[in-house]
Amino acid sequence: MLVDTHVHLQHPRYAKDLSAVILRAAVAGVTAVIIPGTTLDDSAAALDLARRLDGTSPCQIRVAVGIHPTEAYLLDAAALDSLAALAASDGVVAIGEIGLDYYWPERPDRSWRCAEPATQRAALERQLALASSLKLPVVIHDRAIETRSTSCARGRPAILRPEGRSTRMPPGLIC
Repeated sequence: MLVDTHVHLQHPRYAKDLSAVILRAAVAGVTAVIIPGTTLDDSAAALDLARRLDGTSPCQIRVAVGIHPTEAYLLDAAALDSLAALAASDGVVAIGEIGLDYYWPERPDRSWRCAEPATQRAALERQLALASSLKLPVVIHDRAIETRSTSCARGRPAILRPEGRSTRMPPGLIC
């Protein structure tokens, strides 16, 4: 079984040739695709796409829901509740794309809002706790940091070895 654990098929750049992209993956031997979310809206869009493709795609389409580290300023209590509700949906197999990204906050040429490292760390901890409580694995984004995001997952066996869910997926690491 070959699984593509990280493809943002819900993004507009795939809309024009989405069927062809999925077909190429299947022809290459990919049997399942996991679409990670980066915000609540993006996670909902990923889930909506997976539902629309259910039963018609040559690959299984599954979803990871989460708040990307650069968007971590969006994760307040209400957003965490909404994320938990999305995570309980059929087709969701992980929490992600979560983690730490210390590259973008330091870029002077960045023209968009980006969460600071302390905000990213707090959001990561909250989403790891959510994943643990739901017994879901995580998809980790880990870029330009000295202390790896995965160190936050240590001591959380439900993250590293999820049990009790019908759809299991090992943790993923995106560097």
